[in-house]
This record gives sequence, structure tokens and C-alpha cells, in this order.
Amino acid sequence: MNNWQRLLWYYGAGRLFTPRPRWFCYNVTRRCDSRCIHCGIWRGEHPEELPPEELRLIFSNPFFGAVRTAWLTGGEPTLRQDLAAVAAVMIASMPSLATLGLATHGIRTQRVIQQVVNLLDVLDPARHGLFIHLSLDSAGEVHDQVRGIPGAQAGVLATLDAIQELRHDYPGHRIEAGLNCVIQPANVAELPRLLAFARERGLSITFNIVVITDQIFDNLESEAELRFLPEQVEPAATFLEQVAVQSSAALCDHYRQIARMLRGEPRDRRCLTLWSTVNLEPDGTFLPCPTCSNIYPVNVKGRDLEELWRSQEMEALRRRIVTEHCPTCQLGCSLGDSLTWSEWRRGGWGP
Repeated sequence: MNNWQRLLWYYGAGRLFTPRPRWFCYNVTRRCDSRCIHCGIWRGEHPEELPPEELRLIFSNPFFGAVRTAWLTGGEPTLRQDLAAVAAVMIASMPSLATLGLATHGIRTQRVIQQVVNLLDVLDPARHGLFIHLSLDSAGEVHDQVRGIPGAQAGVLATLDAIQELRHDYPGHRIEAGLNCVIQPANVAELPRLLAFARERGLSITFNIVVITDQIFDNLESEAELRFLPEQVEPAATFLEQVAVQSSAALCDHYRQIARMLRGEPRDRRCLTLWSTVNLEPDGTFLPCPTCSNIYPVNVKGRDLEELWRSQEMEALRRRIVTEHCPTCQLGCSLGDSLTWSEWRRGGWGP
């Protein structure tokens, strides 16, 4: 997608046209063997996990033909033994797919690496790259505290080393690894150290702010631990502003917006997730976006996704989300797929 297309998407998607999605996120399981403070998925019920043969019926719809990036997430996706078979079904139904993403806590190195190998075996190296996003919230022991697992940080480091070895074993494949950090009260003081660690290792790192919600992350039980103290807000906002000037153009604007919102200012940028991304739960339930997972409990099994995507009920749902949820949302979903006029004039996001 070039800058002209991004500009058109920002002002036209949902207003002049309804595009087919470019991003797909499949929460392959709600099971998780981490015990994160900021996420309550591991406490909840585990819905049915559709087998590959049932998923094939969903993905056979040409609706998925424009998807460029697909994510396998959860829960902890590596707990699903048929993960590679699920990926193979997705790949076969997405002719435009360029990148398959795996979002994992990275703690159980042997299991994670075996699943990565399984995924590499179903990818076409001439067409697809594999991006492995590992969770790391601190370069020290605070990560173990945040994830609720002793030795969690050591497990992630071992997984990173093992991924590096895989690059030598699979020289024809594009294998990338990056870090994802959830900024929360427990790790605000650790952020500069974590950033320095990522740079020393030559790793990309994405920072997101904890979302306190009764929706998919279901973490209201931990609200007292997740609410920033007044004296923590400014250090977090200042850190994001400092990271922004050293980040890609898309992340730069995102981090600056989060910093403004932490200080009490409203969101001033349109989110395109409702028109660019399809999120599905393990049982095939459609999620309009991660922050409002329970307001539209529709299962897509047996439904025409193209028809649903362009329906009046979906347009009404999007209008409701834009009004009720978007103004306070600090997530950075589908970054880089849209561009405001002022951003375009500054050079956009690259090619």
C-alpha cells in the first residue's frame, strides 16, 4: 500500500466505500499458561476451537482475498497442537498474504520453537514471511512479576536465541522476531532499560498501553494494580514522546497520540480497524475490534462474510463503536494502513 492509497483509505473507508479487509487476526485459543496481571483471558472459559476442516468452510470465501497480514494469537496460540494445520488453511485461502504473524508469550521455548518450525513447513518462502512477536515487559525480573510466571524473562531470552539459530537452519525463509511491551504501573520505571535491551539485540519493539476492560482482556479484577498513579502518568507519556522521535512514521504519530491521551486529551485520529481488520474468536465468533468483543456476539459459521461485512447492521455497529469506544481507545491496531493529509504532507509512511 502506497501513501496515496493510505490517504484514500483514511478519508474514504466507511464513507465513500467499504474495502475488503487487509488484516486478519485469529484468536486460535483462549487457553493460556501465562498468568498476566493485565489480561484475564486465562481466568475465563475456553470456547470451542474450530478444527481445520470447519475453518476451511469459513476461509473459502473470496472475502479474504485482499488480506496481506494474518495473525495467529490467543490466549497462547502455541498451546494449539494443530496450529500449523490451521495456518495452512488460512494460507490457502489468502492469495495476497505476505506475512504470517505469531503472537506468543515466548516463555516455553521448546514448544514455541517446535510450533515455529511447523509453521515454516507450511509457508512458501517465495511468498510468505513469518513474524514472531514475543511479549517482554521488562529486561529484568519485573517481567516475571507482570506475567505471573517465575523464569518468564529467561524463557523469552532463550526463545529469542533459538529463533536466531532457526534463521541459519532455514536460510530461504524470511524469519523476523520483535518484542511487544504492555506499559502498566508495574513496569513504567523499567521502560528505558527495556528499550536499551531491544536496541542492543537489534530487535523491533512495540509499546502499548494497558487497557482496563470487561471485554476480551477481561481484567477488571486487577483494576487496582493496573490504574496508573498520578505520578506515573508523566514518566510514561514522556517516555513515549522520546521513543516516538526514534520510531517509524506510523508508530511516531501513534506514540504521540497515546502520550496526549495519557495526559487527558481526546483521541484526534480516526481508527480504520473497523474497515481494515477481521478478528475471529476460536469458535468463529466475530469481533468488530479488540476493545468491544462482547457487543456483537455473531458467529460466522454458515454466514456469508462478504454480505455481513457490507450489511446495514454492520454499518450501524461501526457507528456505535466510533461514538462509544473510539474516543478513549489507546490501541494502535492496523498501524500504517491510513494517512491523514498532514501526515501525507510530511512524507507519509514510506513506499
